[in-house]
Amino acid sequence: MPRIIRILPDAGSQRGISLIVVMVMLLLGSILVLGSTRTNWLNESLVSNESDYQRAYVAAEALIADAETDIRGILPGGIPCNSSANFFGCRNRYGAGLPFIPESPVQDSEDLQAAIPNFATLPCRQGICLITAEDDLGANWWNDDLVDMTADTRTPNAIAATYGEFTGANVGTTGNPLLAADADGNYSGWYWIEVMEFNVLSGAMGPPPVGNLPVPTVDRPYVYRITALAQGRKPGTRVVLRSVFVPDVYDPEV
Repeated sequence: MPRIIRILPDAGSQRGISLIVVMVMLLLGSILVLGSTRTNWLNESLVSNESDYQRAYVAAEALIADAETDIRGILPGGIPCNSSANFFGCRNRYGAGLPFIPESPVQDSEDLQAAIPNFATLPCRQGICLITAEDDLGANWWNDDLVDMTADTRTPNAIAATYGEFTGANVGTTGNPLLAADADGNYSGWYWIEVMEFNVLSGAMGPPPVGNLPVPTVDRPYVYRITALAQGRKPGTRVVLRSVFVPDVYDPEV
């Protein structure tokens, strides 16, 4: 009767194959963990960037609203910004050469021109810009001249205005932190009001009029273009909003 001889595999070679399988599984597991970690990091980064942008956007909207209050000179509820005798709305009308929001077409324009000298070739002071041509500030000035346009914030020679500087609006402890000064006294949000005189009778304005623009009244023949800029906490986060504001709209039937 023939003898059957079985050749068993070497135990050492089995251990070698098992080690390779374990190493491959560990490598695949590490790749999965790293991929999951990277995905989570990217998601957190996207959420953080979006949150920073939204915070800056809301701050810019608040700056637009604050500038409109500055132009009206009246707080919500019909309360004057400042009841002092020297104040004209929210601004010190009779301060030593300080700029203000013009209302009447002749004397106000002359006084405003005297109050806004040409600082560093920029026709603005404390957030009020006297514009005589569309390109006075340039088409992209918030990128080209931002350092100059935000210099000397909250001083008599400042080019821009900040939230609540003239209206007295208070950010508070739970408000948007971009609207208040940081620990070093630096601001992240500003606004500028371009004052453009409009000839109601001829329909002509210094710079070319904007399409579908409401016509101001004869008594207050001004169009105000507001630019608000807010920078987020992250480098590169910047929101610029623009609005054309006419507080007193002309009604030809009245």
